[in-house]
Parts: sequence; C-alpha cells; structure tokens
Amino acid sequence: MALSWFNSLWAMELLLASTTFCLVFWVFRAWQPRVPKGLKSPPGPWGWPLLGHMLTLGKNPHLALSRLSQRYGDVLEIRIGCTPVLVLSGLDTIRQALVRQGDDFKGRPDLYSFTLITDGQSMAFKPDSGPVWAARRRLAQNALNRFSIASDPASSFSCYLEEHVSKEAEVLISKFQELMAGAGALIPIIRWWCQWPKSLVSCVSGSTCPRAVRRCSAL
Repeated sequence: MALSWFNSLWAMELLLASTTFCLVFWVFRAWQPRVPKGLKSPPGPWGWPLLGHMLTLGKNPHLALSRLSQRYGDVLEIRIGCTPVLVLSGLDTIRQALVRQGDDFKGRPDLYSFTLITDGQSMAFKPDSGPVWAARRRLAQNALNRFSIASDPASSFSCYLEEHVSKEAEVLISKFQELMAGAGALIPIIRWWCQWPKSLVSCVSGSTCPRAVRRCSAL
C-alpha cells in the first residue's frame, strides 16, 4: 500500500516537473526576439512547445502545408521542433525569393533530419551559405544547364538530361520491384534513393562512378 502511494507520488512529481520545464522553456522562447526590431514575423499557426508544428504536418506534410498556405497566404512560418522555418507557396512568390532575391533567401535551417538523411553533403539543405557554397552551387547549375540543352538528334528525348533521368528512373523502379519480390525483404530505400542522383551527377561532371559510366557511355 505504501509502495503504491510512493510510486503515485513520484509519478505526479515527475509530471509536474516536466510540465514546469516545458512552460518555462516555452515562455523563454516566446520572449526571445527572433526578428529585428521594427519587423514582424510571417503569419502562421500556433505550435506546441518543443514539438512546434510536427504534429500539424503529419504523414503528408505537402498536403498540410498546402492547406496552411490557403489560410495564411503564400508566405508563412512554422516551427520544426524549436527551429523556425519559412514556407513559400505559389510560383510568383518562389521566383521572387529564389531568383530576384536569391542572396536574401539562400540560408537553410540546420535540421538534424536533413543532415542525417544527406550525411551532411547536401547543397540544397546545408546551413552553410558562404562563398564556397555559392561557388559550388553556381558550378552545379552551369553543368545542369549545359546538360539540359544538349540533345541527340536521333533520340526521342528533348535533351540528355531528360533521357538519363528517364533511364535512371526505370532502373530504380526495377530495383525496387526486385527487392520487393523477396519474401519479407526490407528495402534499403535511402541507399538506392541516394545512388540515383549520384549517377546523374557523375554523368554531368564526367566522374567515374562505376554504374554511371556504363549508362553515360550510352548517351
């Protein structure tokens, strides 16, 4: 009897301590200035302390963000955990941010999930946006532009990029079907999903990725 009462009291104290910590942390974050004085934060929904809007995004974040953009406009702010994230919707808004004001919007949040998936090697989701990052991005864009303009007159595809992407997609689908055919097999999707863009980059940059060389030689 006494042991049961002690366990119940300990659980209540733990719950009270956790609730107090969350409230204090939430108040601290709420009072901490996130934008320069005189400016306003973009509109956005109310988020949970510590979790932010992770529960709001759910399993289909693209659909959830589409619904939020219809309510709050093409520019809104959410939080993934405690990290604020700016969400842009609409062709004109995205073009304004990425093309006309590219230097102002080149920063990316330092999210652990992106770092884990890309092993810290992604140029699209890398918090470092310094001169080295900008030079690498320009180099990649120029290579993709040249690869997307050149074409084979005898091919039905509009350019080498479209032809290679189509063939790599067929290889990826065939590999997934082969892995799914195995009884109780688990598909290492990250491994094969990362290998597909590596093959494309190898063709663009003239690198010697083993599987990409055979496919690039056919192009």
